[in-house]
Amino acid sequence: MVKKILIVDDHLVVRSKMTLLLEKKIDGVFVVGVNNFEEALSACATIIFDLVILDIDLPDERKCNIIDDLRKMQKEVKILIFSAHEKDIFVFRYIQAGADGYLNKFSKSSTIIKTVNTILELGKYTSSNILDEFIAFSKNARESRSILEDFTQREMEIAKLLVEGCGNLEVRDKNEYGKQP
Repeated sequence: MVKKILIVDDHLVVRSKMTLLLEKKIDGVFVVGVNNFEEALSACATIIFDLVILDIDLPDERKCNIIDDLRKMQKEVKILIFSAHEKDIFVFRYIQAGADGYLNKFSKSSTIIKTVNTILELGKYTSSNILDEFIAFSKNARESRSILEDFTQREMEIAKLLVEGCGNLEVRDKNEYGKQP
């Protein structure tokens, strides 16, 4: 049975490398790569996917809502967050929003293949260190409600930029993760 995988990443090199890796190392996969959320939703309107590998560092207002949008179109699809940001509060937000796993973009090829196979077979994947931190994060959030939970996505981005030492003008001029508009 062919496994259909959608890669959503705005970097052509990442999409191409992932496509080649998956096609070479996993038998019976069909991979589609798209540049943004709109293209992802269009692809999901025509193809039923088993897995969506989703970069969270895309410029779009929906962010965590993309998981709901994808699940409305394809209830059973598995969603793997694929990010360059490790141990980031954004990761926890996506898992809380319903993502089925998280993988760092800088992982070894063998880890990527193991992760994709695991999520295709078992439906879930998160490395043990991220899982431990997520459990601690969730427990702490239940025990003492953090002000960060009430932040919007942009407020979280601003807070992160301020912690990194950016001034008001730099914050104003930067989009998520420091990208210039």
